[in-house]
Amino acid sequence: MTEKDRSHLTELINSWQINWLFSTPSALKNLNDPTSVPTLDTIVMVGELPSHEIYERWSESHLTLINGYGPAENTFFSTMAVVQKGNQDPRNIGFPINTHVWIMDPCNVQNPLPMGAVGE
Repeated sequence: MTEKDRSHLTELINSWQINWLFSTPSALKNLNDPTSVPTLDTIVMVGELPSHEIYERWSESHLTLINGYGPAENTFFSTMAVVQKGNQDPRNIGFPINTHVWIMDPCNVQNPLPMGAVGE
């Protein structure tokens, strides 16, 4: 993406006063910084694992950053984690949204892990 394209995306968000954005984390790299899009209140990241750099850059701003997780066979996202300011692990998939979620033991996929356990 060129600087001109990046500028157009920022202009579009601001001129349409977009306040919610569903985006892949990598697409957020195309925006200059959170202060360049003051109308945004919430960003929901879906489709790929966010980087620590994305968390640091966007969670310390005026907006709410949400990591949405879900397998493509299922939906856009089945779970979500509101990203807290400070150091948070991008692999945290959060809590189920209107569904049930089981995290399975990677050594035995027939064995569900207890709540709070690390999964696959």
